[in-house]
Amino acid sequence: MIMLNDRSGALAEVLKVLAAARANVLTINQGIPIHGVSNVSIFFDTQFLILDIQTVIQNIEQLQNVKSVEVVGQKDSN
Repeated sequence: MIMLNDRSGALAEVLKVLAAARANVLTINQGIPIHGVSNVSIFFDTQFLILDIQTVIQNIEQLQNVKSVEVVGQKDSN
């Protein structure tokens, strides 16, 4: 779950981070912005990541229009 400022290109920047890490995006759900902030759920496959998941999350958190990032669920690799 990502809270994004309602700015043009904000979601695209998040997707660039995921693409650079070789994440396979499965679904994106974005709510209607309220008070200039949108709630975005992005489900992605981590099987072929070239970075560890914590680094990917930190890279997303550092983006200018990202207010918060929360991992809601994670499948065990076993």
